[in-house]
Amino acid sequence: QFDFSYDMTMKSIQRSLERMNCQYIDVLQLHDPEFAPTLDQLMQETIPAMREAQSKGWCRAMGMTGYPLEVQYQVLQRSMEVFGENIWDQAL
Repeated sequence: QFDFSYDMTMKSIQRSLERMNCQYIDVLQLHDPEFAPTLDQLMQETIPAMREAQSKGWCRAMGMTGYPLEVQYQVLQRSMEVFGENIWDQAL
C-alpha cells in the first residue's frame, strides 16, 4: 500500500536520511505516481512535502520515476500549472 500523504512523505524522507546516515539526498524521487489515489493528492500533499524537504536542504534535486509515461506527463503538466514553474530537475 502506497501512502502519498504529506505526513508520510516527510516521515519517509526523514527515515531515509537516518538510514543512510547522511545530511541530504542527492535526488528525491516521486516514485510510482500512478499509484496515488488522485493527481490532486500529489499536488496538494506529496509534492509540497518534497519541496519543503528541498527548501530545508534535505535533498538537492527532485525527480520522478515510474510507468506509464502518460502519468508522468500528467504530473509534469499539472505541477507546472500548480507551482508556476518546472520543479523537476532536468540536469540528470
